[in-house]
Amino acid sequence: MPRTSISVVGSKLLLWSPIHLLSIFTLVTLPLGVWMAHRHRVADHRRIMILIFSGALVIAGLFTLVPGRIMHTVVFGR
Repeated sequence: MPRTSISVVGSKLLLWSPIHLLSIFTLVTLPLGVWMAHRHRVADHRRIMILIFSGALVIAGLFTLVPGRIMHTVVFGR
């Protein structure tokens, strides 16, 4: 079974981490964006798709730079 961000457990204090919120956001807005395209609401579809794309690049990208992760060490050194 492939691992997804939903199956990743947060810290020992919290069950959910911020990446779970990004996953839930995507799971909610993606069908909404498809529905907007189906209804020919192009401006709404474009806005939703840009939000999802930005979240994937910016938010998920920032999560990779959290101290203690490999990319933090690669980018900033020790």
